[in-house]
Amino acid sequence: MSRTSSSSRVTLDEILPQVYQDLRSIASRALKREHPGHSYQTTELVHEAYLRLAEIRLMEWQSQDHVLRAAVGVVRRILIDYARAQKSQKRDISQAGARLPVGNVALVTLDPDCIDLLALDEALTKLREIDERKADIVELKFFGGQDNDATARLLEISLSTVKRDWTLARAWLLRELRR
Repeated sequence: MSRTSSSSRVTLDEILPQVYQDLRSIASRALKREHPGHSYQTTELVHEAYLRLAEIRLMEWQSQDHVLRAAVGVVRRILIDYARAQKSQKRDISQAGARLPVGNVALVTLDPDCIDLLALDEALTKLREIDERKADIVELKFFGGQDNDATARLLEISLSTVKRDWTLARAWLLRELRR
């Protein structure tokens, strides 16, 4: 798929048909990482993400990649909001809301099936204060399901930078999650 790279303002309605399948892929990958019983379906998550993107009135959408980067952030926020709502509804310790079992092997790989999503979100917010690019890489890879090549393209950085920053960010996040 070719990427729009015009510097002129593009409306979300103009660019959405070009990125819709990518948005579906992002939503689908994100939902596969969620615990069983999650109430969102892929199409519903895509539509919710679109509605939230449409609320950003002053955004100047410059390219398909720009929309996809924003969409990953929106999907992350939707899933975090959902996890918080679930956690507030399930105060019972036996139903730990967004918390999933965490083991040392999972922490080494940041296995999405074994990470406390709310703790990860909090740690990622701290990382963003320290190094925004590393936080963007984690968000794209973990919440957006992007591989190294796509992450490099979306952030307009080299593949080696993505690999290096991912390694450093993952180590930093794991240290934070162990606290």
